[in-house]
Amino acid sequence: MNLTQPQFAGILFVSGLFLSGCGSLYCKPRIQDLDFRVFNILHLKLSRQILFFLSLWLLGTTPITLIILGVLLFSDWSSGFAAILFFAVIASVERLQKLTMKRQRPFAVLPDVRMSQPRQPQDPSHPSGDAMRIWYLAFIIPTAFGLPIWVLFILCCLAGLVSLGRIALGVHFPLDVIGGMGLGFMGAGLYQFALCP
Repeated sequence: MNLTQPQFAGILFVSGLFLSGCGSLYCKPRIQDLDFRVFNILHLKLSRQILFFLSLWLLGTTPITLIILGVLLFSDWSSGFAAILFFAVIASVERLQKLTMKRQRPFAVLPDVRMSQPRQPQDPSHPSGDAMRIWYLAFIIPTAFGLPIWVLFILCCLAGLVSLGRIALGVHFPLDVIGGMGLGFMGAGLYQFALCP
């Protein structure tokens, strides 16, 4: 499958809308209770590998994302401009959601949850900006640099590990990660649409 096909872009965008909508369901009390329970199970299991997840921590951060987007802009101006533009769009949506939803972080609301990230986040929990950034990059890097499809598979596995790491580190609930993942998918879908002939 050609990663710049309109069908692939459409699948990414629609999947992103679905995931983002699922992430927002935490507002319903029964779903929030389920989110808490799933978090507790995952956090307990994943935090046993805390050093591994700490080693991946930087990959979801804003500085790494900006460096990669800068490299892309330098190597191919038009593709890089599109990548930066759509990143700015999804980052703005993420910021708006955080400011309106104001969900507290797991370490702030659940007993016995330790925040293990190198820097304590000061913004609200939903959606996960780290998940948004890593999934966006996972889908645009192979297209932007003309890499084979197996690279996409490896990058998606890495994005999944970084996303799980946010649960292990005690800074995001599962639905926060799913919501951020959805924004990353939507941004990547828009980027793919922009590159379609």
